Amino acid sequence: MNDRAGSVLDDLQHKGEKPEDVRAHVNQKRDELDDGSDGLVDCKQEDAHEAFFPQMVALLKTVEILGQILKNQIATVSRAKRVELLQMLLKAPLRLVRAYFAQFLADKDEAQTELVEMLRTMNKEDSDEKRKKLAEKLLAQIMQISSFAFIAKAITSISSDELQEDIDSAAKKVGTPAAKLIAAGVQLDSPRDLPRTDLKGLLADIKDDFIAMRVLQMLTLRRLYMFRTTEQDKQWLASQSVLGLKFQHAVDMRSRTQKKLGQR
Repeated sequence: MNDRAGSVLDDLQHKGEKPEDVRAHVNQKRDELDDGSDGLVDCKQEDAHEAFFPQMVALLKTVEILGQILKNQIATVSRAKRVELLQMLLKAPLRLVRAYFAQFLADKDEAQTELVEMLRTMNKEDSDEKRKKLAEKLLAQIMQISSFAFIAKAITSISSDELQEDIDSAAKKVGTPAAKLIAAGVQLDSPRDLPRTDLKGLLADIKDDFIAMRVLQMLTLRRLYMFRTTEQDKQWLASQSVLGLKFQHAVDMRSRTQKKLGQR
């Protein structure tokens, strides 16, 4: 995130402004935050690693704060403004994912070498080829989990029954499968009926995107842990190759006493 985005965060955290004033200030800054660049990869390569993580935290905090403002002040913000701000909130984490991937891939060879060395100290009997394949698998899992974490943060920041229609409109305006994934994640983050129509459209968009599919599976798994889901919906998820039916039943058995209210 660039200095301009950071200044918005500072204003929100430290000036003690009223929510109405904060909203007005955020609206003035929205073009700066949504100027088409991620702001996370503008520094020189040698400084990128040190700068990235504090910027990442600041951006996620900004998304959280703006999402909370929208949820708390929904009645005082026009629908057009809500959709506009939600577009910004959908785009910010997606830029973060792209910037994270760029940073990750830039350091991939070094990280893989370090993992191979670590695996060698843990098990000296394995071949170098086996250790290399395991290191590649671990790196792929790190990317998947990180992507899920960024997307899940955006979802929890804006998740609200009252905002669902606005979120869907914002996702359509952004128009990317990733934005639709966040919107679907918000729908999954509740005990409402499984959004089969939206999920089916999303699955068509991301069927060839391995990481996006993994994120959707994780979001669906989280829903299964949190809310009761009908057997018909479980069978539908299995028919769409989202999660296997036996696996869903196993999750149900482990979490049946911890679920929030939902479908029966």
